[in-house]
Order: sequence, then structure tokens, then C-alpha cells
Amino acid sequence: MEECIKNIVMTNINVEGDIIELGVYKGRNTFIIGNLLKSMNCKKKYIGYDTFEGYTQNDIDNALTEKQKKALLSGNKRKIWKVDEKKILEKIHTENLEDYCQIIKGDICDTISNCKSEKIQIIYVDCNAYLPAITALKSLKSKLQDSSFIVIDEHTIGGETASLREFMKETKGKLYKLNTTYLTGPRIIYHVKIGEKESETYLEIEKKLKSRYKIVNKLEKE
Repeated sequence: MEECIKNIVMTNINVEGDIIELGVYKGRNTFIIGNLLKSMNCKKKYIGYDTFEGYTQNDIDNALTEKQKKALLSGNKRKIWKVDEKKILEKIHTENLEDYCQIIKGDICDTISNCKSEKIQIIYVDCNAYLPAITALKSLKSKLQDSSFIVIDEHTIGGETASLREFMKETKGKLYKLNTTYLTGPRIIYHVKIGEKESETYLEIEKKLKSRYKIVNKLEKE
């Protein structure tokens, strides 16, 4: 899975913009991406958003199905998403990643509007709940570049697929399904196209995507 994440980042590393993750958990992707950017002395930044407490009541109330609502309630009850973000910050400091990684704690629906990134290369959606996912995608839409990526972590679990399906009605791009048998991990790539014309960069990245992943026409319903 680590190689998969690196491939996603590297595929369009030359596209301007930062890397946003919705749902940090214990920071696994934080350190994979942060160290990759550091090794390349890259000007990009990783910015991770999470409550570190679990799902908010709004997340639960706005779940699209009873199945999703029960899953969110179960997660909160078991406290599986409750994480001490200080440990992540300490590791960022220990690995000298402060110039590459930033962590934003709080309800994504509230904090995402304050995103300082002028341009975004990747939005990595791993928050499971529909409301924070769609709120963030809409908030960050104007910051996406031609050949930006939206990556869905668990496309058959939670409200992530629904949020992308809704977002796609207002944007243009192509869908790719990653070849993975993991229960978790990146599953779907949405390759964003800005404008009518396919730029050289877009076409070049399309070739890479088609050589690695399966192109799909639509996201299946949950």
C-alpha cells in the first residue's frame, strides 16, 4: 500500500499544488507523503484534517443511509478513531517534517474553509462520512488544477463514494479503479480536467494512469 500511495503522488508530482488528506487517523499517510516530499526537496505541502475524536453529530445526522449511520455510531462507540494528535505532531518534529506537513484538528466542515493552499494537487478522501467529504470537495473545488487528483480511500464503505459521485456532477474528469485486494487503502482516482481542452500534462498523466489502473465509467451505488 505504501508503494501505491507513492505512485499516486509521483504520477503527477509536476502538477502545482498541495496534498490534502481528509481523515488522518494515526498519520500513516502523513509520514509516507511527508518523507517523499522531503526526499525530493519539494515545495509542496501535506495538510491533514481530522477531528481526532471520531465523527461529529452532524456527520451522523447527515449519513445517507441507515447502514452508514450505524457504522459511524459504532465507530464512535468503540472509539476506534480517537487518536492523540500530539504523537503525530511529535513524530513530524522528530523526522524534521515541519516544512512539509501540517495537521489541522477540528470538524472538517468548519476547518476546511480556512485552507491556506492556493492550489491543490491531490485530495485524499479517507474520512468515511459523507458530510465532511462533500463539504471539503466543494470548498476546495476552485483550488484544483488541470490534472489534479481526487483519491477515494474506501469506495464501498461510508459516504466517500456518494460525495465524489455528487461532486462529479459539477466537474469534468476520468475515473480509474486501482488494482488492489486490500480491504482499506486507495481505491478510486478521479483525474480532474479543467476546461474543454486536454492539455499535454493531462494527456501525459492519462497514459500513466491507463498503464497502471482500470478505467471505469461510473461509481457503482453502495
